[in-house]
Amino acid sequence: MKHLKPIEEFINEQLFRNAYGKFLDLLGLGGPEEVKDPKPSIVGGSVRFSGSGDKGKNIQLLIDAMKKHGITNPFTQIAILGVVGKESGYIPKIEKGYGNTSPERIRKIFGARVNDLTDAQIDQIKTNDEKFFDLVYGPGDKTGKSQKYGNSAPGDGWKFRGRGFNQLTFKGSYEKMQKLYDSKGKLNRQVNIVTNPDLLDDPEVAAEFAVLYFLSRASSPQMAQKFGVADINGFKDQFTATKAMTNANAGWGNDVTNDEGFVRAQQFAANFSVDLSSGTATMA
Repeated sequence: MKHLKPIEEFINEQLFRNAYGKFLDLLGLGGPEEVKDPKPSIVGGSVRFSGSGDKGKNIQLLIDAMKKHGITNPFTQIAILGVVGKESGYIPKIEKGYGNTSPERIRKIFGARVNDLTDAQIDQIKTNDEKFFDLVYGPGDKTGKSQKYGNSAPGDGWKFRGRGFNQLTFKGSYEKMQKLYDSKGKLNRQVNIVTNPDLLDDPEVAAEFAVLYFLSRASSPQMAQKFGVADINGFKDQFTATKAMTNANAGWGNDVTNDEGFVRAQQFAANFSVDLSSGTATMA
């Protein structure tokens, strides 16, 4: 009788199967004639990437930062690359205004923060970026969540909107990550993202803070409770690692099982695969 793989293993394999050309397009590296070896690989239990272009360089910055901070599990590395891919496409981004976004889409994104407003009211306030961000991320947030995370003063919503590789948001998060950098940072340079949030537009700074963020989130006992893994280097399969890192980025209180962000993180992670028998990664 033919051996049948467990359904989870089968689904996992299918999710992480992708075409070589699609990976090149995703990284903006052009056709195969432009690079000799754009494939990611894992050597000695860590991912490395050889390629060209800003996205390729930024992936390498992320990989280097993970190595410096002791993230050596290839499943974890690929999971973080998957989350960063879906959040920013490997280019640090500053969250833009919503002036061209429909009221319907704004309600889907911000929920209770704007659900009591009419379309006309949303259309009016979205024309002023600072006022809009103070409504959804600042003192105007009716849910109280933004104030809980440190955005209590006028202008905080705009100043501490999403930035970097994984869209760090809220003053409290910026302050927490700054303290972590002050104690564990490895850039050997003075950086203060609280006084100068736009530093997260620098790929090297963005990579450092993204990795510190995942390390910080993975230290929570909630990772062990939800995924049975207490150590960021303890993952034994790609599906669990990617789901855990997606959940870490979204907040442990969220369920990402049916979340479109989790699906997109898997799609980005699908461009890397792990061969445990040889210790190398090839295109899936």
